[in-house]
Amino acid sequence: MGPTAEVLDDSTVVQVEVSVKCKPPAEVLEALVTVSQDEGAASGEAGITSVVCDGKKRTHTVDVQTLDSTFHPGEAFVSSLVLVCLDAECVETADGQDSRLVRVVGS
Repeated sequence: MGPTAEVLDDSTVVQVEVSVKCKPPAEVLEALVTVSQDEGAASGEAGITSVVCDGKKRTHTVDVQTLDSTFHPGEAFVSSLVLVCLDAECVETADGQDSRLVRVVGS
């Protein structure tokens, strides 16, 4: 996850970049990003739909839309989670996660 995120023109969306790497034969169960600003007054969650477990690190640009307010330049708490199945029956799983304060820039 990068140190900055960008609030888009209408202030209801923050664009976040997240890097993900997982190896086959893992299959993605869930991949998401959450953003919270002003102690949760503005928050949102979005899926990372393009994660492929092929052993290559890829950076995904994710647009997170606020649920109840608007985002603005300043600090925001961003977290990401990727949950994968490690076997065909999905008995064994693994996850990777990251969270940090980022600087929101833009409008």
